[in-house]
Amino acid sequence: PTSEPRETLYRTFYSGRLILDTEHKILTICGAEVQVSSMEFSLLELLTSRPGTLWNVDVIMDRVWGEGYRCAGDGSTLRVHIKRLRDKITVNGLSGMHAIQTIRNGGYRFNPDE
Repeated sequence: PTSEPRETLYRTFYSGRLILDTEHKILTICGAEVQVSSMEFSLLELLTSRPGTLWNVDVIMDRVWGEGYRCAGDGSTLRVHIKRLRDKITVNGLSGMHAIQTIRNGGYRFNPDE
């Protein structure tokens, strides 16, 4: 049996001055293209897929890095990527801390109001 090709769904997310084009893998802030790593892009893509939703650290790790990735469950890899992403957002004219919020003992969420 032949398998049908799966259709890939692309979307463009707009939040104020932040635009995330998932088809072309481009992040634009205040009209300027921002260079992010593929993991940073995947992380932002997940967070913006449901703005305002609180994403548990384990769920983020499973969705972005894959189920087998978790190392000791400490989330340090995720924290580093969140920090880098916030820094890039801030340098380009938005508040990275406001856009990606840390919820103590909960996880992270994208704030669409930034």
